[in-house]
Amino acid sequence: MTSENMTAENKSAEKNRLSVVAPLALREPGVDPASWRAAAEHEGHWRIRCMLLTFMRMFRQEDLEVFLCVCPDAEVAQLRELLATLTTDPRYQVLPESELCPDTASVRDPHTGRPSGWHIQQLLKLAVAERITTPFYLTLDSDILCCRPFHLGDLVRDGRARTGIESIDDYLRIYTPAFAQQEMTVKAQRQIGSERLLGWQRGPLQRKRSFSETPVLLHAGQVRQLTRHLENQHQLPWRTVLARNVPMWTEYTLYYGFLAMRGVLNRFCDVSGCNTVLHLEKSAWQPRSRYRHPRSYRTADIQGGSGGPFVALQSWLPAAEWLPDGVADIDDYYRELLSAVMDPATPPAPAES
Repeated sequence: MTSENMTAENKSAEKNRLSVVAPLALREPGVDPASWRAAAEHEGHWRIRCMLLTFMRMFRQEDLEVFLCVCPDAEVAQLRELLATLTTDPRYQVLPESELCPDTASVRDPHTGRPSGWHIQQLLKLAVAERITTPFYLTLDSDILCCRPFHLGDLVRDGRARTGIESIDDYLRIYTPAFAQQEMTVKAQRQIGSERLLGWQRGPLQRKRSFSETPVLLHAGQVRQLTRHLENQHQLPWRTVLARNVPMWTEYTLYYGFLAMRGVLNRFCDVSGCNTVLHLEKSAWQPRSRYRHPRSYRTADIQGGSGGPFVALQSWLPAAEWLPDGVADIDDYYRELLSAVMDPATPPAPAES
């Protein structure tokens, strides 16, 4: 086989794999030392460990190109030590934030003046597109878990990414009426803010639905075009544009707005319901009081079944809002979860599509 044929074969194989990026932080920037979040920082180790182990166990590893864990520079050594306890696979890598976004210190919450960890994560998810070699990459956070076996074909079909969409009808079915309207209003405001940055307006008919959030499949080439568009539109580096306009945008409202603006949304996205990638109805997304019906996050309740392969146990929620009855504390919960996931009787990721 000639070197040219080998290169073509390698590139073809690469297109049939998935890249993953997960911005992670063992300590959250800007957290009030007196808040419950500061006292619960040790949970970060549990969340990261469970996110990684459930992905290693549930996702078919032959389909993985690279898994990039991006963290604050001061935490690189610690995160590499944690990762080394889980795998020796060189595709799982730790990168310092400064390699992707050297100016994250300028991303601050306009109300508190503190660093905005949420928006820093969003910048990183866009900036990483410059070093992604596969067509699509998956975004993860530390509070995302894999809940069933899956493979690349569950996420990308015929060159289009499976994409969840949430409607006001979904919210009215899942949440209390008052919160359903509030949630839709917040999502609509983010859409409007992102469209202003893009220099485009979608129209009022789209304000009763929104695209699902992390985990999301982004097309690397389209993200690169998005950032170039922002620079051309504002005549500034795109990171500067976004840092100066916190909190009017999110990475996903910018991305999907950009695809819609260019008329290519259906070319890159296979749009379906609210449980397509993230299983919204299994996730601890909001406090208990905002749901219509009582919810359980026992391992048996969030694992298996049909629908999206991911669930969220939101890190911003106090444990009392989702910890199941009878579970003593966070440590016990995650031990039970990992025991179930790593049980040899639990079916691993499928060997074939």
